[in-house]
Amino acid sequence: RLRDEQITDEQEGARERDEKKVKLLLLGTGESGKSTIFKQMRILYGGPKTDDDLRMYGVIVRSNIVTAIRKLCLLTRQLGYEMKLDEESAAATAADLSDVSGMTPREAYDQIIAYLVDNTATDPLPEISREQAERDWVGRSTRAGIQANLDAQQLLQHVEAIRVLWQSTTIQDVWMKRAQANINDSHNEYLSDLTRIVDVKYIPT
Repeated sequence: RLRDEQITDEQEGARERDEKKVKLLLLGTGESGKSTIFKQMRILYGGPKTDDDLRMYGVIVRSNIVTAIRKLCLLTRQLGYEMKLDEESAAATAADLSDVSGMTPREAYDQIIAYLVDNTATDPLPEISREQAERDWVGRSTRAGIQANLDAQQLLQHVEAIRVLWQSTTIQDVWMKRAQANINDSHNEYLSDLTRIVDVKYIPT
């Protein structure tokens, strides 16, 4: 009988605690900002972030960049803008305005398509050096999931191609049509801040 009373008291306590919780149902289409609102609530009212939390966020940020550039490349193809990339690249070469990486926007696009979109590349890119991997503060996060970790590592391998493509006039034209591919507006900040995000000392804020 004493055990029954303990169980009843525990259930009553759990019910009272549950009644005090404020529950919020967020409805909306894809990329409408539901996750952003949830994250902002956690930032404003959640507990202090641990290093494990920040590493997970870092992996997710890097993964989001790869997701965004994939969508932009697919939209470029869908819009038939590959020819515009060719024209922009030819003009830059003719004017001797090649990027410091030596890569044209079209070459950057082709690399991303082959390695990150169509997966048709036959020559593997060099892996991230062990030294860089050990120094990278973000590293990997089991909480972020397998695909996010893979994407985050691919960002480090393809960052130059992504940077060159993002800075191109053609891809900026594609960006203006991003709604057609459900690309989140906030990805603009990530793509414009690649140098900081791929740095080994990067810590999400």
